[in-house]
Amino acid sequence: MLLNAFYTTGGIARPLQGAQRRFESPSAEAYWTQMDRLAARCDSPLLTLGVVAHSVRAARSRRSRRSTPKRSDASSGSTCTWRSSGPRSDECLAKHGRRPMELLVDLLPIDGNLTAVHCTHTHPTIWRGFSRRAARSVFAP
Repeated sequence: MLLNAFYTTGGIARPLQGAQRRFESPSAEAYWTQMDRLAARCDSPLLTLGVVAHSVRAARSRRSRRSTPKRSDASSGSTCTWRSSGPRSDECLAKHGRRPMELLVDLLPIDGNLTAVHCTHTHPTIWRGFSRRAARSVFAP
């Protein structure tokens, strides 16, 4: 799977800095244009293209909602990396009143095409809401 990340900020309410700038997605429209170009090149049954809202830190919640898949292409998956503990999680809690996985469950359309990564400390109650929607998770400590 080729993952293309939607990446707009360097932290919650902070601009991209230094090396982060090379990953910048200038807009949701530009991101989807790039996805269309990549999809045209994924002509092998062994290659699929995945949409990534990188994180609460790197994709503002309002933009993340707009950048989630709105197409019914069954070969595409969605992935997001959402830390559930540490400074990034605390920053999310201070800004949004919810930890990253809570924000994900509350704001984004979640289905069997979504895989969340780096969420090892998510509260069981949040996991139940997430898993009821047939979403997957990958634990990468």
